[in-house]
Amino acid sequence: MMKQYSDVATVSIVTKRLASVLGPVPFVKIREVREQSRISERAAADIPVEVRAAGAPIMFLVEVKSQAQPRLVRLAAAQLQSLVKTVPNSYGILMAPYFSPASFEICREAGIGCVDFSGNARLSFKSVFIEKTGMPNLFPEERPLRSLFSPKTSRGLRVLFSGPSETWHVERIAALAGISLGLASKIKQMLLAQE
Repeated sequence: MMKQYSDVATVSIVTKRLASVLGPVPFVKIREVREQSRISERAAADIPVEVRAAGAPIMFLVEVKSQAQPRLVRLAAAQLQSLVKTVPNSYGILMAPYFSPASFEICREAGIGCVDFSGNARLSFKSVFIEKTGMPNLFPEERPLRSLFSPKTSRGLRVLFSGPSETWHVERIAALAGISLGLASKIKQMLLAQE
């Protein structure tokens, strides 16, 4: 089940982002942004948006996510696809702080739109196609290391314990342990933090 986003701040952000993406298209107008998510007895979306495109009505079913990792995007895209099937003349749009190229591709393959809060967008409905890419992530997410004893992390620790008197650099730890530079750096930071 998707978390329902219907607070005033989220609705305002979604409305502004959609207006900025659709603004250059003269024959597409946002008519109403609903704060109630129930569209029919069987269907609910985070934020339903009534739009007119070339004089014809279309309902945007907008789902808002706090993250757009490919695994999460794939699940949300599948849910949006089934939601769109229950609402006639509708188009599913996934919104999040930032979409990676991989997440954009998942949305494209699923036939749903995606708009991020960093300025990237891909919408393809009726006779409209909008694509804006290349904007940097304005909301980078810091994911802390959960444990020093996970399988990958322990490989980095084994490298460090193999030469306790050596001077170690993150690049060398990553290469010898077969882990990413980011993970090697997080191991270093956690060891320093825990003294």
